[in-house]
Formats: sequence, structure tokens, C-alpha cells
Amino acid sequence: RLSAALGMPVLLENDATAAAVGEQLYGVGRRLNDFFYIYIGVGVGGGMILASHPYRGHAGRAGELGHVVVEPGGRACACGNRGCLELVAAVAAAADGWDGSDPFRN
Repeated sequence: RLSAALGMPVLLENDATAAAVGEQLYGVGRRLNDFFYIYIGVGVGGGMILASHPYRGHAGRAGELGHVVVEPGGRACACGNRGCLELVAAVAAAADGWDGSDPFRN
């Protein structure tokens, strides 16, 4: 609908992949054919550029890092796992009021 309303193509992209494409077009990525861009925001993810093209993987989740378990048996995550990286490294973790004493607090 947006494409029809604007009269031009519209592409929806994952935030981390969009950031990697921006880096490829305007940043250090201009000199690289392959790189991985780590994006920390609501979650923890990454954008992958392979052979100068964005690599999205199955369902656009090629760079998802937030649900890698870094503390087995740690706090429960919305994804159903426990101890995910996102619980200690995403923006929400900082907003939780972490005092820096224990990055894997329960």
C-alpha cells in the first residue's frame, strides 16, 4: 500500500541490517566486501554484509545475537530461554538501573 501511495518501491529492513548498509554506503564499510556490524538497541543484533551484499538469512535473522545464552540458568527472557545476552547488553538492561556490580544478576 505504501508503495502504491508513494508511487515508488518500498523496502522494509531489519534495523541492524539497515545500519550495516548505511555503514557500507557511507562509513568504513565502503572499503570492505565482507563485514559484520553489531547493533545494540532494544535488542542485540547485527547486520552482515557478504560479497558486498546484505545477508539476511532465513526470515531475516542472520545477525540475531540477543538470544545467545551467556549465563546458563540466568534470568528468564521473553524468548523463553534463560540468561540471554539481550538481558545484560541491550538498552533495556541499562534502563533497568544496573549499577555495574554484577553483569549477570538474577
